[in-house]
Amino acid sequence: MRRSSGAVAAFTFTLATLAYIWLIRPTFPGAIWLLVAWIAAAFLLRQETIASLGLSPRVAFEASWAWRYSLAVTIAIAAFTASGFLWRRTLAYAAWAVIQQLVYQNMVYKPLRNDWGMGWRTRCAAAGLFAAAHLPNPVLTPATFAWGAASSRLFDRRPSVWALAALHVALSAALFSLTPQEWKRSFRVGPGFWQAAPAGVRIEPPPS
Repeated sequence: MRRSSGAVAAFTFTLATLAYIWLIRPTFPGAIWLLVAWIAAAFLLRQETIASLGLSPRVAFEASWAWRYSLAVTIAIAAFTASGFLWRRTLAYAAWAVIQQLVYQNMVYKPLRNDWGMGWRTRCAAAGLFAAAHLPNPVLTPATFAWGAASSRLFDRRPSVWALAALHVALSAALFSLTPQEWKRSFRVGPGFWQAAPAGVRIEPPPS
């Protein structure tokens, strides 16, 4: 395979995801299963294993122990800032955090790393693609860029989707609690960002 194949795969998958968010989901949400099939096919073709995908229980335990202070701090911040209602939502969000980390690390970051090597250039490029999927949200876009780069660094050290998802959930809960609705728009992305404007506030989408 050519040296650029991983980068092409990462950028193509991101473009397909953006097309789904912006153009397809509003009228045909069921098309998400095409992306699911794409991901499954990529994993099969690359002969991924539970361990290579970052789903190993042993590595999850090792990562959780290695990151125990970071986990404790982020969970404590989330616990002090999040409401009971938000914690109920957070428990449901945990599964989504696992999916996001599984897809981001394996469909975006790892293919780029295979081509460009391990380093901050690769992590920031992957983080930029991750952040693009959260446009135009002014809270999530910069937050996902920072978290994308940081999580890729952590994944390099200890490839555990489970441990990263735990950090992901706690950070998201804290961010949701600490940012005003006028900015975060219920963490909506794509066209849904403008549909989530709070009562009394009208935000017009940019001209096409």
